[in-house]
Amino acid sequence: MKYRSLVAALAVLCLSACGGGGGASPMRMPPDVSGPPSLPTHTPPVPDPRVPVELNNEDWGYSTDDIQVAMQRHAEDYGWKTMVAPPVIRPAVGTSGEVLGALILAVDAMNAWLPYEQHIRLGESVAQFTPDPSQVPTGEIHVSETRTPIPGADPVTLGLARSWPTPDGNYWRAGTIQLTPRLQFESRELIFTTLMHEILHTMGLYGHLDPRTFPESIMNPTVEYPEYLPVVDGLTLLMGYTQLRPGSSAAEIATTDLGPWAENAPALAGSLDACDCHFWADLIGGHAVSWFDGEAPGMFVQDLGFTGTATWVGKMIGWTTAQQAVWSDMTLGVDLGSYDGTSLDGQVEFDNISHYETGTRWGDGDLAYDIGVSGAYPYFRSENTPDGYVFGTFHGPNLEGALGTLEHPALTGAFGGVR
Repeated sequence: MKYRSLVAALAVLCLSACGGGGGASPMRMPPDVSGPPSLPTHTPPVPDPRVPVELNNEDWGYSTDDIQVAMQRHAEDYGWKTMVAPPVIRPAVGTSGEVLGALILAVDAMNAWLPYEQHIRLGESVAQFTPDPSQVPTGEIHVSETRTPIPGADPVTLGLARSWPTPDGNYWRAGTIQLTPRLQFESRELIFTTLMHEILHTMGLYGHLDPRTFPESIMNPTVEYPEYLPVVDGLTLLMGYTQLRPGSSAAEIATTDLGPWAENAPALAGSLDACDCHFWADLIGGHAVSWFDGEAPGMFVQDLGFTGTATWVGKMIGWTTAQQAVWSDMTLGVDLGSYDGTSLDGQVEFDNISHYETGTRWGDGDLAYDIGVSGAYPYFRSENTPDGYVFGTFHGPNLEGALGTLEHPALTGAFGGVR
């Protein structure tokens, strides 16, 4: 990440005094009364009709009673356990590009709902995969594709997750995920859904929810294939990692455990007029979360051409760790000439970051991230570093929209722009 500060440059003009002849006094220069140069004035963002933004209250459609039911189901068999933080996911050597792409999207989608210090990390490939989680190092989740049926598994199984507890029984220490041969010829949407489902199992969501009560949950077997984490599962993940006591039994989980969040949470919301695309930044019980959704992309990014820069312009909205609403201008550029057969290079810039209600500058006022843009999947992301990162996807028949989230130690945001 690059921080760009406003630095005033002071040019010093050195003048030499010229001596006159015949004993004349040296020339005396007038005093400099101009004073130091002033810093450029901070310019807060202005509304853009192509990317309208508003501050309102988000109606989740789920009550604390609903989330209690989901949490109790997940705790029914093993008690409520979280993975020791921060977990690292490591794919096995030889994992296909389709699975690796879906894995990246799944991790980023879950991180948008997790506290920053508990974000999942992607690690190096593991040379030798074992399905036995007791043999996996603490804090790691290993993922593998199998080419033969898993012994004892139902023939229709798409994936199988296993976890191993810590000695005190309050946390999951490590986990493994096996994807069955059935996924080899399935759509990338089904691969993504299966991976997300199995990772959530290893992260503590071990129950399968009733599709009649939770039709949108990725933890029920009839859900259609979302390319983001459904709200009910995001809320459950957030509550489980911020509010519940590790090791709680299903009977011990009460609505009062779920903290101060309400059905109507403060939210900044944005949309794009160029496509059916939306992005949100919400404040739930003092925790900021960001998410987005949009219509499916109709092409690959590299199909836009092989020269010049494709640019998406819009807004970022978010919440600081001090629970203050902020927003900024956003520019995402992709160098179309950089395509190497796999990915392209680009950058996301957030300019004029300001407090939403006062217009005063937040921090240095600017953030920028170098990104890689996938050629096979319509997504982009920067390196995941302690200083934060961005990820997102492109949407619309001609990639009219770009949506993403900003994860920063002091700021969680969502953004959207039009091409």
